[in-house]
Amino acid sequence: MSSEIEWNMPGDAYFNPPKEKKKEAPKPTPKPPAPKKRYKVATSERRDARLKRHYKMTLLEFEDLLDSQDRVCAICRQPDMDWHVDHDHACCPGNVTCGKCVRGILCRACNWTIGKMQDNPEWLRAAARYVEDNARGR
Repeated sequence: MSSEIEWNMPGDAYFNPPKEKKKEAPKPTPKPPAPKKRYKVATSERRDARLKRHYKMTLLEFEDLLDSQDRVCAICRQPDMDWHVDHDHACCPGNVTCGKCVRGILCRACNWTIGKMQDNPEWLRAAARYVEDNARGR
């Protein structure tokens, strides 16, 4: 008798017979990975060409400038490997410069920060004051 009660309960297979499963379309075979690009030009030659094109400086001049900064960021004084040439955007907006407005070499974080602050000294000083005034337990 209990089996009849269970058999007639809602949600049972009697009221909800199993549905036929739809056949899925076969998955396409994955493409093989693309071969790695092989650069014809050495990294230093590409970097040198980019520095000449964007900042009117050679790789040697870049290295000399970095050496004059003791191979650390001109702002935070931390060593880095991902260097960015900083230039005055008031002189040359955009990524290509005249070469005379290069200010120094920065790490990615410092370059991004002054870029977001639009090279505005008042905003940068206000940000420094804000951090100093709201420092907790340092």
